Amino acid sequence: MEPCKVCGGVARYILDDGSVACAAHVPDARAGQPTGCKTFCATRSYDREHLGERVTEWVRENKVEITQTFVVQSSDDAFHAISIVLFYREQ
Repeated sequence: MEPCKVCGGVARYILDDGSVACAAHVPDARAGQPTGCKTFCATRSYDREHLGERVTEWVRENKVEITQTFVVQSSDDAFHAISIVLFYREQ
């Protein structure tokens, strides 16, 4: 990864414009970043079919703003799993 655009230090944040910065130089950018991550997983058929309902219920109960979502499916000979990963900001 490139060094911080301000001080040349170790960059850990990718900014909206694609540049990178260290923690000391992103106070304004952090305000728009997710404050949490929640993962929902299911392997049984019934649970996979109702996973979306669980996600919707959790979002409503916790009053969060979803900033990014990933859906991941994995399988082997015996199991099929689906995971929904939510990054969110608390409201």
